[in-house]
Amino acid sequence: MRLFAWLMVCNISMRTALTMFLIPAYALVAELTSEYDERTRLLTGFHVLYAVFGNGMSVLMYAVWLVPTEGISDGIMNVEGYQSAGLVGTVIIVTSVLVFAFGLRRFIPRLKQYEFDKPPSPSQFFRHVADVFRNASARIVVASGVLYYAGVGTYVVLWAYIYSYFWEFTSEQISIIVMPMALAALFLPPAMARWAAGREKKTVAMFGLLGAMTVNMLPISLRLLGFFPENGSDALFYTMMVAGFFETILFLVFDICWRSMIADLTERTELETGRRNEGVISSAITFTTKCADGLGTLIGGILLSLIAFPTETAIGEVSPDIIFDLGLIYGPVVFLIWMGVIVALSRYRISRSRHEEHVQRLSEG
Repeated sequence: MRLFAWLMVCNISMRTALTMFLIPAYALVAELTSEYDERTRLLTGFHVLYAVFGNGMSVLMYAVWLVPTEGISDGIMNVEGYQSAGLVGTVIIVTSVLVFAFGLRRFIPRLKQYEFDKPPSPSQFFRHVADVFRNASARIVVASGVLYYAGVGTYVVLWAYIYSYFWEFTSEQISIIVMPMALAALFLPPAMARWAAGREKKTVAMFGLLGAMTVNMLPISLRLLGFFPENGSDALFYTMMVAGFFETILFLVFDICWRSMIADLTERTELETGRRNEGVISSAITFTTKCADGLGTLIGGILLSLIAFPTETAIGEVSPDIIFDLGLIYGPVVFLIWMGVIVALSRYRISRSRHEEHVQRLSEG
């Protein structure tokens, strides 16, 4: 119980600190520009750096830290590796936040200026949140985000099990497979420039998620049906490398467009309430997605318990029936969650032309 309490306090503290950074970071997009495509370009740059560093850490995890030792045959069980990764990750996070914050100072004169007699009270803040959610598109964006991040949380929990136990890749192989994922984001700016030009963000987001779902689910589905390369084969290794590359790009396409759609809520809510509410929108979205991410983690843990997945068992020693069940629960559950995102997004109503109309009306008066 002491370990659980310590972990809970650390996790809550970390997520709170991260939220204090992310809320103003994402709110700034709507302040820096009101142009429909420029918001997408800004978020593309942000997510390129985020993905390169995030997936780069995964490469280092399996190539440097989670490696077998004399007493540990499976690198996943290397406790000291997690400790070293945590220390390096801390330095990277602190450095990147400081660079981001000080680098944006030169944009302060360009931001819209507001005067407040005093900060809003808690009751006023929740009234502002309620005002935002009176808009149907805002409710749709939140619903799709909750479902998406619930799926992501489940995916993240099960990812290590799928690659280590289902595909039986070694730590060295996983470190190589993750390399294309880290590099995939570098190809994102030209891809987004081509795919998003002249198109609705909703359409591009749905295309990205559908594509990512297909790439993510197809290999597991084919394996369960007996139509996929065997574990340990070169064909499986290179196939999953290619799949990881395209999966990463397509997930990022969805995330960028979805967050850009959130920024476009700003002008709509300003017309309806007289306030831009960038921070309110960002805080509400961040809170709900954090809750959804935690829900996904819970779902992943429950699924592992339902199939009685063993703990501290080496790769290759888990029962084939349990491995089959692992693939069986992963595919349908995550697929159904993300299909809910597609259904929700299809009802989003702020189009390119409607956004331009909102900006024009605000400029006139």
